[in-house]
Amino acid sequence: MQDAAVCFYRKLYTTDPIDSTSISELRNTIPATAQIPANSQPTLETPFTIDDILTGTQRSPNHSNPGTDGLPYEILAVLLSHQQTAQLAQAVFKDALTLGIFPDSWITTCMCLLPKKGDLTDLRNFRPISLINCDAKIFTRLLNQRLMPHMQQLISPQQLGFMPNRFIGEHGFTLQTTKLLATTTHSSTIALLLDQEKAYDRIHPEYLQHIMLQFGIPQSLTHCIISLFFSTNIQININGHITTAPLPQERGLRQGDPLSPLLFNIAFDPFLRSIHQNPEFGGFHVQQEAPPHSTPSVSPTHRNPLQYKILAYADDTLVYLRNSADFLLLQNSINTYMKASNALLNYRKTIAISLSGRPQPDWREFLATHQIHQMHDRSSPDPVTYLGYPICSSLSQRNLAFQQLYNNIQQCIHIHSQRNLSIRGRATVLNTLIFSKLWHVMRNFIFTK
Repeated sequence: MQDAAVCFYRKLYTTDPIDSTSISELRNTIPATAQIPANSQPTLETPFTIDDILTGTQRSPNHSNPGTDGLPYEILAVLLSHQQTAQLAQAVFKDALTLGIFPDSWITTCMCLLPKKGDLTDLRNFRPISLINCDAKIFTRLLNQRLMPHMQQLISPQQLGFMPNRFIGEHGFTLQTTKLLATTTHSSTIALLLDQEKAYDRIHPEYLQHIMLQFGIPQSLTHCIISLFFSTNIQININGHITTAPLPQERGLRQGDPLSPLLFNIAFDPFLRSIHQNPEFGGFHVQQEAPPHSTPSVSPTHRNPLQYKILAYADDTLVYLRNSADFLLLQNSINTYMKASNALLNYRKTIAISLSGRPQPDWREFLATHQIHQMHDRSSPDPVTYLGYPICSSLSQRNLAFQQLYNNIQQCIHIHSQRNLSIRGRATVLNTLIFSKLWHVMRNFIFTK
């Protein structure tokens, strides 16, 4: 088992050649207006103060798993309360930020494998979570706090994943709304749910470096981040047994690091722009799809566009296709992104959705020639799920979605009813594990009577 895991992840984390022309093409999607201003860059490179480090420690979650040194945040908070220890930590953080010099413990991680859906004899169906030492995560959390105020203004509004003041429900509402319009007008427009294979684990360091610099992130800070993330040595935990020989991580973002979600959004943003900024890409145009006299007389904005092309929540990506020409443009953008970043799109797991719900044999035949064989319409037995929201095209699908939600909540209640919980514990379970599932689905799901 250990040998199989080491072989799999050695291959996964070994870089493939990338294409410089494709990188340049994606860099050019980021205009000067989407770059951090030069007068703001020095603040990103300023060494962290002791107060910064203490604040970062206090804001870190307690009871989280420590890294290989076994020191949790609670112990670090006690250590940093002593002046000499705090000064030593400040010196370490300064060397890391300005020189890219890190303690060995920061670039040594233990990786645990969490099962996902699917065949668990296939290592692709496990999510690798890196147990990173807490002092290293304090450092990257501080970097994230510095970068986020700038990047939340620059990352495309089509990306809602892990960005402040952006809500996952907006994309669910957008899909449901466009689906209602398409059903009313019998539109032939479809949506594709793209499936990237190991999206976080395949990011190439050179590609990421180019895109970070294009966004105006200072050279020294970019060097610091690239050096930290792509100098990591991994030991894999298999059922409590840790592999002895460290595995170098040449590519991929460590899942479990506070900075990884933002870095992925930075790397993925040029692909979103390549679709959204393409004037030849049709997508779903509200004025053309909606019935006469039903479109609002308002000017489009990034929050209220009249044309939808692509939606993203981290790597969960939905693309609207008006016709086969849109698909060919999408395919070209996908190929460019794959050649630039080492990304890999799994066409066989990509799902097409008929927005009107009616069967579309022409689309089905066309997509089959491109290895896309899953197409959802009103004849499908099951609803399709997008960001946790059931997408239904028939009454039977809607009833099944409700029954699945009911069974899920009932099972959760049964499991926790076996525990001897206090009143406060029961309230916590209800609010965090049961009601949260219901409220999430109810935002964009119409229940039948």
